[in-house]
Parts: sequence; C-alpha cells; structure tokens
Amino acid sequence: MTFLSDLRFALRSLLRAKGLAITVVLTLALGIGANAAIFSVVRGVLLRPLVNREESRLIYIRQSAPGNSVENSTFSVPEVQRDLADFVLLKADVTANSEADQALFRRFGVYGPPTTAFFGTQGRECRPFRLVGFVKADDFRSHLARFAREC
Repeated sequence: MTFLSDLRFALRSLLRAKGLAITVVLTLALGIGANAAIFSVVRGVLLRPLVNREESRLIYIRQSAPGNSVENSTFSVPEVQRDLADFVLLKADVTANSEADQALFRRFGVYGPPTTAFFGTQGRECRPFRLVGFVKADDFRSHLARFAREC
C-alpha cells in the first residue's frame, strides 16, 4: 500500500464512524490550539528580549553584609525602589570569592563588596558616581538623582 491509499482508507474509516471522526478532529484542534497558546506565552516571556524604558541606562546594585543580616537594606526602602524603577539593575554575587569573582573585581577595579557602580547611556561606568560600602537610603536617593541629571 502506498501513502495515498493508506490516507484514503483512513478517511473512509473515519467517515463510517462519525463519533470517532468528531473526537479526532476536536482532539487535533485542541492540541494545535493549546500548542499555539503555550508557544505564544513562551515566546513572549522567554525568547523575546525584555523591553525596558531606557535599555542603555544600566546600573549595578548590590549592597549587603551577610554576616550582619543586612541584605540589601537600602534597596528595600519603598522610595528607593520607586527611584530605581527607571533603571535596569544588574547584580553580581561575589560572596564565593571564586577565581571568576576575582577577575570581576580586577576588571572593574573593585576592592570588595558592597560596591555600587553606575553605567551611563554609552555602557561606560560613570566612575565619579561609584559607591563603596553601606549607604543610607536618603543619601542613596540624592546620589541617584544626581547621577540621573549629570551622567
């Protein structure tokens, strides 16, 4: 038997059993529809790049002292979170102090965490705005506002 004769036989069989034909058609329609819906979600969430208001304004935020239970205390303040809404935040956890962490320290000239580095629209660090150590929320907010105006 060839493919065409197999296809004709399958269609004749489905036409004789109308209930089975309806079940097959509905199952295929449901499967195709579910596949399209899931792929649309996956494409929108995972495959397409994120849309940011100002993609070129990158800022690195990491402030913690794990031994003192001070994990991002400045950045948990609601006013600071609102101020940071216009920026893209990148975090590098260097607590393991691995070889890769040491290379990152050397690359950016960082002597240890916590360091907050601010990057301008060209992707270069605005070095005068770098913060090292813990910064109070109000001081950080004024520093961030100055960065937004000047860099």
